[in-house]
Parts: sequence; C-alpha cells; structure tokens
Amino acid sequence: MKERSLKEFNPVEIARLETRMWQAYYSHRFFKLFLIVLELINKHFHLNFFLTLKASFYLAVSAMHFRLGRGRENERKIQKNLTKFYKIVNQYSLEKFDYEKTAELELKWWLIDRYPHRYEENRRDAIGEEAGVLYSIERDKLKDYAHFRASAMELYDQNEKNVNWNEVERYLVQSFQSLHKAVNAH
Repeated sequence: MKERSLKEFNPVEIARLETRMWQAYYSHRFFKLFLIVLELINKHFHLNFFLTLKASFYLAVSAMHFRLGRGRENERKIQKNLTKFYKIVNQYSLEKFDYEKTAELELKWWLIDRYPHRYEENRRDAIGEEAGVLYSIERDKLKDYAHFRASAMELYDQNEKNVNWNEVERYLVQSFQSLHKAVNAH
C-alpha cells in the first residue's frame, strides 16, 4: 500500500465524524461506534479497507474498554490496543512518528479527561502533547486545536443529559481546522 500523508484530511468531515463517534461512545452504542470509527480512520488516515478494518478494531476496542471500565480501567490492555492502532497508522504514513509514545499520550489524555483531579496537567495540554507527537509539531503550535477540542469536551461535561451536539460539532470543526492549518504550515 502506498504511504499517505497524515496532513491530508478534510477537517470539517473529520469533525462531523468525531461528533457522531462521541454520540455513539457516550450512549454505549459500540457497534455504531465501530462503524463510525471505520469511516473516520479511512477518511483521516487513508488506509486501505483491510488496514482500516484492523486499525478501527483496535481503536474501537480501546474506546469500549475505557468507557465500560470506569473506575477499573485496564490501562495496560487499552494502551496495548492503542499502540497496535497507531503502529498501523505509522507504517502507512509518509510522516513517521513515535507510535508507542502517541498511544501512551492518547491514554493519558483520556485519563486526564475522566479524572482531572488526579493530574496536575490539564486536558488542553495533554491533547496538545499527544497531537504534537503524532504530527511531529511543537505543542505550542497546537494550542488552538487543543483549546477547541477541550471546549467541546467541556460542553459535554456541563450538560451530559441534554448535550447540544451541534455546538459540540462547531467546536470540533474549529479544532480540526486549527490542526489542519498548524500541520500544513510546516
């Protein structure tokens, strides 16, 4: 399979899919989550069907275990699957990155998001750090991306029972547009 650039993605489309993925995740509709992750991985990372299926399985299983394991997360198992996911992305990307570190940082920001009182670092910094390793860019250049993504999370946190998903998507569009601009400025 031909390697593709991590920088080539449609930020509005990725934000739309991310919003749908969050909706499935928070409502425990894991088969739907998997189907959305399939589309998201294909659109964002441009893998062929088999690799998209494999990578999506690892990412969706990680998310499902994290969601269902609240208070008793099997961090080792989740990170193992995240590592497998990012290894596939790295293998078929023009821009190589430390996939093990990226998986570690992904799980870290998930935990910071879930348990902010346990960590000195905030979700914005953790999100920026993970994206910085994935895209090989300084975290400072991803402040807007991290800010808007964290704002979308905070919007969900403020009103879990009656989330304004259009507003969440608006923040995610701003987030992924910022990311796209930052990674393509180099």
